[in-house]
Amino acid sequence: MSHPTVRRYRPTDAAEVWDVHVRDLSGVLPVFSTDWVEDLHDVERVYLPTGDFLVVEADDGIVATGGLLPETDDTVRLVRVRVLPEWRETEVVADLLAELESLARGRGFDSVVLDTNERLAERNRAVESSGYELTDRRPLPEWGVDLLVYRKSLD
Repeated sequence: MSHPTVRRYRPTDAAEVWDVHVRDLSGVLPVFSTDWVEDLHDVERVYLPTGDFLVVEADDGIVATGGLLPETDDTVRLVRVRVLPEWRETEVVADLLAELESLARGRGFDSVVLDTNERLAERNRAVESSGYELTDRRPLPEWGVDLLVYRKSLD
């Protein structure tokens, strides 16, 4: 595997971003529907005006994705943090989180929140190793998992 690079989303990335999303979640969620995600079909409109969307690219294409959207004046939410299954045991998620946090900090945000689920063990370890604290856990019966909510101060 080549050393991946993090960069901003381009419209030509759309199909690969969708593929990463589907491949990341379809194997870990007991219930998965592509109908739950409309934002990834229009990244430019949903993310780029007020937030951002990054991809991690290696020789074999896009291997991870992540976006950020302002939640309050001082908090940004990281969303659609996805990684191809074969890249889960690498530093890709930590690198992506660091870049997203840098963008948030540069835009004046003081904290970051993100959610994940209990079945994404490698992702949760990367999130926790990056300094995020678990602040909430609640069942999502429609997905068949518990939602885990994490927060990190950027101070």
